[in-house]
Amino acid sequence: MNDYYQEFSTEWPVMQVVVDEDKIMLLYTLSCYSKIDNCTANNDTDPNGWVVKSPENLTDVVVLFEGTGETSFTPFE
Repeated sequence: MNDYYQEFSTEWPVMQVVVDEDKIMLLYTLSCYSKIDNCTANNDTDPNGWVVKSPENLTDVVVLFEGTGETSFTPFE
C-alpha cells in the first residue's frame, strides 16, 4: 500500500482490530481520508483487489484477517 496513492503518503501506517460480537477483522491502512486528503489511487496499483473501503466507508484498508474469534466468560489471568 505504500505506493497506492498518487499524492498521499505517511510514515505511520495503522493496524486496526475491529470486533463485532464474535466476528474479528484485522485491517491495515494508511489513514487517507478523502475529506481532508487527496486519496486518488495510482493506476494498476491493486491488481488483486485487496484494497477495499473500511467498514465505516471512511478510508481504504487491506483486510489481513476476517473470521470468527473465540469468546469466553473468563477474563485473562
